[in-house]
Amino acid sequence: MSDEKSGTATPTDVGHSQRSSSISEKSKSVGSANSAQDIVEKLDEPELLDETKADQVKTSLDDVKPVSVFQLFRFADKFDLFLTIAGTAFSCASGVVTPVMIIVFSELMGVILEYEELMAADDIESANDYLDHESRHYCLLFFILGIVMWVLSAGVNACWAIAAENQGLRIRKMYYKSIMRQDIGWFDTVKTGELTTRITNDVNLVQE
Repeated sequence: MSDEKSGTATPTDVGHSQRSSSISEKSKSVGSANSAQDIVEKLDEPELLDETKADQVKTSLDDVKPVSVFQLFRFADKFDLFLTIAGTAFSCASGVVTPVMIIVFSELMGVILEYEELMAADDIESANDYLDHESRHYCLLFFILGIVMWVLSAGVNACWAIAAENQGLRIRKMYYKSIMRQDIGWFDTVKTGELTTRITNDVNLVQE
């Protein structure tokens, strides 16, 4: 009888075993959920990332320091530098034309005063001849200075615009190549549309 009792499982024992097995399964599921959550949290920690990737995540494009004026021309070739120097020379020459025109205009005012003096002396014929001759001379000077100003202004705009477009195109190409060489995870740290905005707006700022 004792052997039969020890070998036969009672309903109470079966219930205890089922509850213990369900508790163990629940504990395993809870443990697996906690471990999965821990893994996700650990994966989010930057110290577990590769050192280079962590630097890329922490580094923002807004933290780039501004460069000096001379560093803006480091993407220019010899032709761009020539255009830049030529544009600067044209700009200086264009600035000189303005005071020259003021001087010529002041001399024209002197001619008018001289004409008034001749008219006051009743020398009308000499006054008219003098005014006609001198006014033609100064009108020709104003016409020449206007052409010179137009040529110099066009030269300034053309030289600087061509040099800026060449450097802008070169910067955009280098920018695009640099982006294409980045690791795929780097693009997760950049907002949508930020690259295209920067490749356009930032280069436009350099051109200006």
